Amino acid sequence: MQLPVAAAQWRSQHTCRSQTPAVAGFRLDSVISKSPTALTMHVHHILAVLDFAGSQLIKPLLLVSDLDDTLLGNAIKDVDSHSTTFKTVWERSRALGINCKLAINTGRTLPLFEEAWQQKQHLLPEPDIIIGGVGTRIYYNTATGWLEDSGWTQHMNVDWDSRGAKAAMDNIVTTFGRDNVVYREPVEMHDHKLTVLYQ
Repeated sequence: MQLPVAAAQWRSQHTCRSQTPAVAGFRLDSVISKSPTALTMHVHHILAVLDFAGSQLIKPLLLVSDLDDTLLGNAIKDVDSHSTTFKTVWERSRALGINCKLAINTGRTLPLFEEAWQQKQHLLPEPDIIIGGVGTRIYYNTATGWLEDSGWTQHMNVDWDSRGAKAAMDNIVTTFGRDNVVYREPVEMHDHKLTVLYQ
């Protein structure tokens, strides 16, 4: 597909002329799960389209991505080199004045995300939003640091029995045996997230 045609089709699908802005999203995790090198091809295509669309993009762009094994690799799956390409694309799109936001949706708690960020920030664009603890916490990037969405945390408290959940998890640990199932480190958990490791 020729770039002008691709950009025209993309613009027609992702342009909102109403007063209420909508959100367009791309899923990088599905791309990388097929092939790590597909990320490079995918983000170069996005960059080309954003370059062509430029200021004509009216609709805000929200990109939500997983962190581990998607933007960050491990000993088995090396995606770090492709993440630098994504960082270039993302920061360039912002330099074009395009209204785009990056949210990272991760199973990590905020302290564990910050630990990864300290080690790998040269590979990653700085996110605007962290959805942490498998959806149990939301944080916004502000000038003074990460701000917890207290409304979402209060919503999580509705009908939530923290003691009951802990008792149920303790029962699982007892049933399978403490040699087989153990709690993870406290930094990985909070009132709405309990994590165990099956050994």
